Amino acid sequence: LRATAKIQRDIEQYLRSFGLYYDRRKNFYKNEGKPIDKIISIPAMAQALMAVVLQKPGTARARPSSLLKKDEDYERVFSGDFPIEVLRAAIELSRLAEAHLRADATLSPEDRVNLKFYVAMYVTALACDAPRPTPDQIAGLAGASIDKALLDRAMADVKSVYQQLGGTALAAKGSEFGEMLISMLNAALPTAGAAV
Repeated sequence: LRATAKIQRDIEQYLRSFGLYYDRRKNFYKNEGKPIDKIISIPAMAQALMAVVLQKPGTARARPSSLLKKDEDYERVFSGDFPIEVLRAAIELSRLAEAHLRADATLSPEDRVNLKFYVAMYVTALACDAPRPTPDQIAGLAGASIDKALLDRAMADVKSVYQQLGGTALAAKGSEFGEMLISMLNAALPTAGAAV
């Protein structure tokens, strides 16, 4: 049912102009032979928005399918109030975090899954120079290249907290991990975003 909503059709049309295929109808683009790395599923978009825009990486990691079940959750994630560019920025940042994690040979596949949304959230805040960036600030990152130094810093800080919490899926699915990272961002970027 959600796939036919106007916002979902708008997302599909918007992303297509950047060579990205938003899979409103499961496997539609796969069956059309589009490259897998250019196809974005509705749950993947929901997770990226939950982590990057709503700063709830634990929820994105723990409950990807339930983000779409309850109306209030769905409407928070796919808010008509967000500038449409925020959708592109969120998926790009999520994929950038994933690629950066894949390049780290010290991490297990489980660690990469556990850390992806935290790194995406953290690097977004660093790139916006604000501990809690607004959707408009995040939208400004659509198509932008993110400095490798920011990604490295995000990875180091996220991995450090993850290890402090035991380095498990349980830690990644809880709320404490994200809260600790937001505290670190508040300390590192205390005045940033105050004038916004």
